[in-house]
Amino acid sequence: MSKIRNIGILAHVDAGKTTTIERMLFYSGYTDRLGEVDKGSTVMDYLPMERERGITIKSAAIWFMWNGYRINFIDTPGHADFVFEVERALSVMNGAVVLLDAISGIEAQTIHVWRRATRWKLPRLIFINKMDRPDVDPTKIFTQFQHQFGVRLVAMQVPIFNNDSGVDSRFCGLIDIISMEAFLWHPNSDGTVFTRQPLDAVTNKKQLKQATDARIHLVETLTEVDEILIDAFLNSGSNLLHIDSNVLSQAVRRATLSNFLIPVFYGSSLKNIGIQLLLDAMVTYLPSSEERSDETLSFIKDISKNLHQTEGQSENTPIEYKNISLMSNPLVNSLKREDISVFAIVFKVVVNRGIRYVYIAMHKGCLQKGQWLRLVRGGRIRVEELRECIGGTTILGSDPTLPRPFSGVKANNTGSPINRIDQGNWGIMISNDRIRTGDIFVDSADIDMRIDHITDMKIQAIFDELPTPVVSVALEPIGAETIRSLPQVLSWLLDEDPSLRVDDKEGQILLTGIGELHIAAACDRLINHFRLNIRIGNVQLQRREKILNEVVTQQTYHATMHKQIPIDVVVRLKPIDNPEKLNGLDNEIIINESVTNECKYLGIQKVQHACTAGVLAGLQSGPIKQLPISGAKVIVESVNTYGITITPSILGAAVRFAILHLISNLPNHFVSIVEPIMYVIITLSHDKDLGNVIKDLTGLRQGKLISINNCSTGHHILIAHIPLKYMLQYTSVLRELTSGTGSFIMSFNHFGTPY
Repeated sequence: MSKIRNIGILAHVDAGKTTTIERMLFYSGYTDRLGEVDKGSTVMDYLPMERERGITIKSAAIWFMWNGYRINFIDTPGHADFVFEVERALSVMNGAVVLLDAISGIEAQTIHVWRRATRWKLPRLIFINKMDRPDVDPTKIFTQFQHQFGVRLVAMQVPIFNNDSGVDSRFCGLIDIISMEAFLWHPNSDGTVFTRQPLDAVTNKKQLKQATDARIHLVETLTEVDEILIDAFLNSGSNLLHIDSNVLSQAVRRATLSNFLIPVFYGSSLKNIGIQLLLDAMVTYLPSSEERSDETLSFIKDISKNLHQTEGQSENTPIEYKNISLMSNPLVNSLKREDISVFAIVFKVVVNRGIRYVYIAMHKGCLQKGQWLRLVRGGRIRVEELRECIGGTTILGSDPTLPRPFSGVKANNTGSPINRIDQGNWGIMISNDRIRTGDIFVDSADIDMRIDHITDMKIQAIFDELPTPVVSVALEPIGAETIRSLPQVLSWLLDEDPSLRVDDKEGQILLTGIGELHIAAACDRLINHFRLNIRIGNVQLQRREKILNEVVTQQTYHATMHKQIPIDVVVRLKPIDNPEKLNGLDNEIIINESVTNECKYLGIQKVQHACTAGVLAGLQSGPIKQLPISGAKVIVESVNTYGITITPSILGAAVRFAILHLISNLPNHFVSIVEPIMYVIITLSHDKDLGNVIKDLTGLRQGKLISINNCSTGHHILIAHIPLKYMLQYTSVLRELTSGTGSFIMSFNHFGTPY
């Protein structure tokens, strides 16, 4: 495990992620040519739509060797519509490379992925790409990061230009401030061969001073927290430049793993400069699977607790649920036990001809053929066939003389059959069972957990809520064969991407996703991968019904067991004045303590889960347009079973009955139709664009400006709430307003009325 690195790459769209990975594959010896995005010759972007648009849509996993280390690498989408793909990828990373455009700096998606990586406590490196562009100024990026995130960045290299100024200035190499050596690349080459020189060979005094200053700054920063480095500094005669490079490198590693600082590297993937040094940094400074496995399990436990507890509550206190997806305590408790033998996360599912290719990250234990596993959301499966993720075993390092394997592979292929997936590694399980992205496996023999407890758990709640899908299209199957196969294919599609939804109402099939591109990618897969003959309707926006007045009801539900059993339920609905505070969730659900006391023989978790399931089922159809209810605080105030023992399913049915009765009797003026309001982040690179963008947002788009973050570099970050209907096709609008330099992302915030 100490020789395994599970690493992902995170960036805004068009920052050069895929190009960077293609260079890594080439220099590692996995491919025999440089894959180019604009030529459609990449390994990682394997979908036809990815090649056509030049962007990453689906995360792609691959592995290769570098200097004796196995790097399991995952390329993530840069577009905000595919946030679910990114979140699943983060759950299996041990470290990440955050890639930035040297000109654009922090862009909208950069902010989002940085926050998500911080949430997972991932150690990170920053790679500033496109250093070959004219007028690059890396110091601006340092200033932006300090201003936006308050993080501690340290430069590990100094860029070398063949001319300090003027139109002939060309980025040609790097000074490594650990070894204090210069690395020079030849222009117009594939980057395989480069020159390594001692610092004495560098004649540019300005660059020499920059390297000296950078090393001094690095040592001074590290000695704030690293006692080993302090001892080395004292033993060197208190000379910051004479500290042994291995000692300094290990100090950087310790500081990176503890998230004390973020090392920064430079390069140009397009010009083939700096990638080998980035690979060296990845295996040197980012953690092994062994170092991160306990951290990941600890994080999952913390997230699980936080879903159920508010500050100051004990684990046995009744909960205020603000989450649609719930999980129960058995898994949380199991993760606290030292004897759990298997813990595996499914981070990707690909269905091909009905067979599921299940990408698994082993956080604990190993997976073997013939082994029985328990699926946390319910059921048991047997491991029948295992394969490697696609990858290469040739250990080339930076040696260009060794032979390279063939290059005609794509990242959706599978590798050779294997008998087991060891702890800390990734692999593929081939299965006919109903497994979906985001599932978790534990060993079937582990822990004394009853199956009815396990089926109560919703796997998405361990990591995050599924993003709310807000854009729909109608699917019309053409021909008997498509009509027959469409339901099964849609089931496969949802197993691959659970952030999609399918509704069949009044004979119309609606496919709903996070955004326009998300829906377009799903439809493309239905047509080109699953070969369905379908007609796709126009984009529709999801809407909801909102309660405007507080209402309460007491209803008696008559359950049938061995006899008729009356169950009295009191529920109250209140409108939420500030639905944006729900952070993307539809409703807030509160279950009073009296309810759990009345049915305490069921256990707190089962009572809460049954009541919540009943509430959610009752909120699915409003009184006006039969749309789901949103923006409501639902309080289950009391339940009276008259001393009779009931089951969780009967309790849930009673709550659902009360909610349905309350909603169906609401007068129309108590309800309004609401639409998606988006949380929008816009980044601008120039002061001159600020006024026009704000005028457009608050005028034509009826947006509500939340904040403007101004940086001294002229970089601006705008945050606003804007109705989705005014944000369709906004990419081209922003491009025109900012001459192509602005960027934005948006995510669902709440359902409401335009401002």
